[in-house]
Parts: sequence; structure tokens; C-alpha cells
Amino acid sequence: MIPLPFGGQNREKLKRSEYIVGILGALSIFLVAFLYAFEVKHISNTFEVESLVWRSLIVGGLVGIVAGYFFSKQFNDGLEKLKLYVFFVVISLLLFPLLGSLSNRLLSFSPKQKIEVELQSQEAYLQSRFGRVKTKKKKDGVFLFFVKDQKFQRVKTKEVLFPESEKGDRVYIVTKNGFWGYEYFIEE
Repeated sequence: MIPLPFGGQNREKLKRSEYIVGILGALSIFLVAFLYAFEVKHISNTFEVESLVWRSLIVGGLVGIVAGYFFSKQFNDGLEKLKLYVFFVVISLLLFPLLGSLSNRLLSFSPKQKIEVELQSQEAYLQSRFGRVKTKKKKDGVFLFFVKDQKFQRVKTKEVLFPESEKGDRVYIVTKNGFWGYEYFIEE
């Protein structure tokens, strides 16, 4: 091993609590990414999801501003206050759409219901992180297109749900009303 000049003796020594905070912060980032990865399929099967996301962003922005206000009181420097405001607003804007979707789905105590819709089409899709892969033969899922309440809707399913049905046929799908009032599709 070749000795380097100043071999690290100028390095700042961290306390044990600072290591723990750093590790917990990194684990939190991975947890949020993990939860988003698994919640995306449920978000795409929620009706009127744009409204849910926008409302979550507005609430998240307000919560971030309020948290920034309370936590910045201890600082006198304007730049430090701005940093805290930006930190809390950005974190809230990242977390609240996830929390909105999770709470809508997991805190729902309403019963499942079968509703009648007008089938438009069922199309298999193939997706890959690397673009279209020619050697891959099996499908990743099926897009189910239908008209519900005079609105064209699309949900993702694992298999074709109505193999004998054609465009214009009336079929039944299973939905559930979420905690925040946003209905979502359930594949059975």
C-alpha cells in the first residue's frame, strides 16, 4: 500500500448518532422508491387518478410550507430558512401522491362491487426496461379498455378477463370505493 500525503487525518470524525441518521435517511429513500414501484400498478387502475394526484400535491405543498415555517423558526439566517422550506416542500411533494394512493386503497372499508361497463377492447402489452425485446414471447399483461359512466377508461390486468366478449358487449368488472372517494379496479 502506497502512503498518500495527509492520509486522511484531516477527515471530519462523525458521531455515532450522525451515522445512524445517515443510514436511516438512505433506508427511507429506498423504502419510498420501493413503495412507489409497487404502488404504480394500483395508481394506474384508479379512476380519476389525476384529481387524486393533484389534490395530494396541493396538500403536500401546504404541509411542506407549514413544516418549513415551524422548523425554520430556530434559524436567523435567511438562506438557512430557505433551505429548510425547500427541503420540506420537495419532500412533501414527493411523498404525498404515494401517501394519497396508499391511504385511498388500504384504508378503504367499503365492500367490493360489480359494475356493468361497455367493453371496447382487450390488448396484450409487452414492456421492458430495455425497449422492445424481440426474443421475449410472453405478454406482460393486458390493457382492458371500456366505457364507464360515459368515460373511456383503461386498466391493467394479468390475463384477458373476457375472452368470449366483443366490442360493445356489456361486461361486469369489480371495483371498490377508496377512502378518499376514488374508485379503483380490482382484478379477481
